[in-house]
Amino acid sequence: MTEQSEARVTVETRRNERLAEHIKKTVDEWPIISTEQRDRLAVLLLKDGQG
Repeated sequence: MTEQSEARVTVETRRNERLAEHIKKTVDEWPIISTEQRDRLAVLLLKDGQG
């Protein structure tokens, strides 16, 4: 792997980690009844975060 591709992977990994943390925080804050609803919200947030 070149330095440039390693840097790109690092940036993308950090972005994904921030996105995952945002999703977890949002899902944890919502007073959701079922696991199915929580999972659906997480998927919607993930899709939204990928632009």
